Amino acid sequence: MDLYAMNDRQYVYLGFSWTHQWNNDTATSDSSPDKYALFLAFDFNHNRLFEDNDTFANTIDDGLGLAYLGFPIGDPNPPSNAWIKLYIPVGLYVISWNATAGTDNAQVIGGPGPIPNTIWNGVKGPGPLDPNGNAVSFPYAASRSPSGKTSGLLYTYTVELAVPKVLFHRSEDLTFDPAGFGFFLSQETNSMDLWTWPSDLNTWNWQIDRESAQLLGVLGDLVPGSTGLLDPGEDPPFVPVGGATFSPDKLGIILPWLGVLALSAAVTVAASSRRRRK
Repeated sequence: MDLYAMNDRQYVYLGFSWTHQWNNDTATSDSSPDKYALFLAFDFNHNRLFEDNDTFANTIDDGLGLAYLGFPIGDPNPPSNAWIKLYIPVGLYVISWNATAGTDNAQVIGGPGPIPNTIWNGVKGPGPLDPNGNAVSFPYAASRSPSGKTSGLLYTYTVELAVPKVLFHRSEDLTFDPAGFGFFLSQETNSMDLWTWPSDLNTWNWQIDRESAQLLGVLGDLVPGSTGLLDPGEDPPFVPVGGATFSPDKLGIILPWLGVLALSAAVTVAASSRRRRK
């Protein structure tokens, strides 16, 4: 897998690209090269804890999870007598830490909107909000090539997404601080295998608690001497886009517009005059 990162004034952009050989599991009716999930987690103040400082889960003030689901789970139209009616569509899901009274866990606060003619009604609530209470979005795109489902074929996958830069914390001098960051990919082969980075996650055992943020920001093996923290980068300076700079001839700029306006007025008067003659 290759991870690409860049930023501008509004977003930190992350691009994941990887290859995978899918072998059809004939014992599983829904075996598919699309059967994967990519999970990302952020500890924005990098204190090795997932926190919900304002006790409102929809406000992303410290911990953030993003999950892209490449395949649907469940039945979009289960029979009326089904014991469990479950359907989770393909798409990106936003996860925040919930520390309200009596609760201390991760909660889905955003995802695909309602899908007509299915039981999926979307994720309830105001959706993800920045620390100031303003709505934020996570633009994304996902693809694979080639299309189709051929057993034993090597597929190439790409998932790109943008994380709002306003979510990253700033120090006292208003510079952006690096955030704890980690991700892992779960994908079908001929059985379900788990590929993780960083390697510490292989002993995680899916125990999600406040202290599990300590697994983030330990990508030291990625680049020798690197802390592995995700640095959002400073705002790039405004730069000219090219062209020419000159002192304008104001009359020369205005006259053509006056001519257009005068012509428009004349046409209007002439048209009105013709209507009056009739």
